[in-house]
Amino acid sequence: MKKLLALILAAALALSLVACGGGSEDSSTPSGEEDVSKEKEVQLSELALAAIFATRQAKEYLDDNLKNPQSLVINSIKGGVREDLNYIFEIDYTAENSLGGSVREQMYIGVAGNSSDGYARLNFGSDGPDGRGYTAMFYNELASLGEVVFGEPGTEDEEAIETAWGLYHLIEEKCTDEYGYMEAFERDFHPADNDKLSENGVMAEKTMNTLLHVFEAYTELYRVTGNECVADRLRHMLELIADKVYNQRLGRQEVFFDRTWNTLIDLYSYGHDIEAAWLIDRGLEILKDSSYTEKLGPITRTITENIYDRAYIDHSLVNEAENGVVDTTRVWWVQAEAVVGFLNGYQKMPQERKFLEAAEDIWRYIRDWMIDKRQGSEWFSELDKDRNPSDKPIVEPWKCPYHNGRMCFEVIRRLEDAS
Repeated sequence: MKKLLALILAAALALSLVACGGGSEDSSTPSGEEDVSKEKEVQLSELALAAIFATRQAKEYLDDNLKNPQSLVINSIKGGVREDLNYIFEIDYTAENSLGGSVREQMYIGVAGNSSDGYARLNFGSDGPDGRGYTAMFYNELASLGEVVFGEPGTEDEEAIETAWGLYHLIEEKCTDEYGYMEAFERDFHPADNDKLSENGVMAEKTMNTLLHVFEAYTELYRVTGNECVADRLRHMLELIADKVYNQRLGRQEVFFDRTWNTLIDLYSYGHDIEAAWLIDRGLEILKDSSYTEKLGPITRTITENIYDRAYIDHSLVNEAENGVVDTTRVWWVQAEAVVGFLNGYQKMPQERKFLEAAEDIWRYIRDWMIDKRQGSEWFSELDKDRNPSDKPIVEPWKCPYHNGRMCFEVIRRLEDAS
């Protein structure tokens, strides 16, 4: 198992060289291989050596103040101001500021560079560069909370934890109603239309996606603090997932809801389901409450099995199905979540080797087709069923190195846990 995990780790780490814009076509044979071999004192594959070299290059790159104007497309770490990069590498300096995108990028930078320096410098409440105010999307607060607490217990920065608690109390006081977590607000926290997180022709007051990322952020906060109030909120969310979001008859999650958790549309989001499977399992692992593990464990196993059977097609995951009609687009973040989700499924059910093989297979699809090989680029936003890339931007508010970066870190963590 460790050898197979190591291969996935090597592949995931090798990605960091591409995603950080520090690579070249001949980077698969780094000059520092001999030194790396001495350090590890083990016989590593060429791919693993390349991966370690890629990680070093990424950290050196981050330490060099992100001088490459294309990589990560961040104009100002301190202010969270960002630009958009279209398919042909034209930077849109007039692009609207996206706090959620900026924070997700900074989470990637902070973890890759083993630093949380970016969090305290975010200007959460200020106007944009042109004087326009930000919409206080709940999603931004979640991304911010997740970014500041991403560390190991006992090593976290006191200022980071103080900021995290401020965000936690803000969320609990301003972003909830009697039925759960709300979606979008104006700067004064009056509710706003949830157009940024509603799709497929509906305007949702509750979404599976927001609930999932509240759960993800609170999992990390509980991991580093052990606070029982946070644990209680995790239990509350697990109840919502099991009783409101998960459709037991269909073996899937619902996506968009009204205020009281009535589903609005027949939509099966394959990427969100496989992502939810491993994030819920991660939360259960941290919470260590056997009653909830017994209740949610079978659900995540069923979700993983169903995604394998229904969406894993031609070495990759298709996007979604609306009213039973499958969208065969291969979306970048869906592939990243599938690698982690199937690896998680294998770790939970080691007798099901098919999940590990699927994780490796999807990585090869990512490596060969999804990664944009152009110097300084990232992953393509999406491919069609014939593996042709769309002309959607390489970086924009919902497209940055977050999902693929998190895939790398999760595979690394899981390999370390297994060793």
